[in-house]
Amino acid sequence: MNGLSHPWARPARLLVLAAIIAGLIGGCQGVSGPLVGLGEEADDPGDEPALVRVAACWAALPLVSELVAEYGRLNPRTSFDVVSVDSDVACDLLATGQADVAVVGVDPATSTERDDGLLARALALDAVAVVAHPALGISELTAGQLEALYAGEYLRWDELDGASEAVEVLVHAQGSMERDVFDRVVMGDTEVSSFAVIVPHDRAVIEYVAGHPGAIGYVSSAYVDERVRVIAVDGRRPTAIEVRSGRYPLGYPLVLLTPSDAAREAERWIAHALGNRGRQVIERRYTAPR
Repeated sequence: MNGLSHPWARPARLLVLAAIIAGLIGGCQGVSGPLVGLGEEADDPGDEPALVRVAACWAALPLVSELVAEYGRLNPRTSFDVVSVDSDVACDLLATGQADVAVVGVDPATSTERDDGLLARALALDAVAVVAHPALGISELTAGQLEALYAGEYLRWDELDGASEAVEVLVHAQGSMERDVFDRVVMGDTEVSSFAVIVPHDRAVIEYVAGHPGAIGYVSSAYVDERVRVIAVDGRRPTAIEVRSGRYPLGYPLVLLTPSDAAREAERWIAHALGNRGRQVIERRYTAPR
C-alpha cells in the first residue's frame, strides 16, 4: 500500500465532539441504531477515476486496509493512498488538507468538546490486548500486577509463578492510543520503568514478544495472532462481548473524521464502511458498535 507524502508537522490536538463520543461508547455501550447499508453499489461506468487519501492510526490500519480492498473490488476506478501514523498526526494531516479521511482512536476518558467543523462517525470498537510469549506459563494478571511489572518491581516471572525468565516489558512511544489507554487504566500516576523497551508500533510488539520468552507488551487486539498469548486483565479478555459491554477495561472507539466538504468518493467509501459489507469486515478483527 503506498504511503502518503506529508511533513511531520506539529500534531494537532484534534478532539471529537463529546456528544458523539458519549453516543459511541457510553461506557462502551456502542452507538444507538443499526448501521445501514449505504453506498455499496459498484462503480457507474461513467464515473471518473478517483483518489481517496486516508490517514489511519496504527490500531485502525488492519481495518482500513481490508475496507479499502473490499471497496476496490466493487469500485476499481477508485484508488487509495493510505498512511499509518499516530492518531494526532492523522488528525493533523486531515486538518491541513493532506488527507480526505482520518481514522483514529479516541480515549473516552480524555476527550472533550471542540467545535472544529469536522464530522465524526463511529466505525468500530477496539481494545488494548496484553500479550506475552506462550511459554511464559501465565494466562492472567491483575491490573495491580501489571502496574508492578511495568514499574520494574518484578525482575523474574517465577515471582508470579511463571517461567524462570527475566521480565522484559514493552511499551509504545508516548502519544500512541495504545499507550494512552494503557497508562490511564493500568499505570495511573506510576512511572514506567526506565528499563522498558520502547517499540514503534503494534507489529513490532508482536514480533518481539514472539521471539522473547520473557517479554510482555500490549497491542491493538486486531494484531493478535497465534504467536502470542493474550493475558486476561482482572479476569477479563478483549472479546467482542466484553469490549462492547465495557467490562474489559482497556477498550476504546475508532472513529472516522472528515471535513464538512468531504470529497464525493471519500463519502462513498465511508458509506460503504458503515454499511452491511463494512460491518462484516469490522467483525473479522474488531467489535462493531450496536
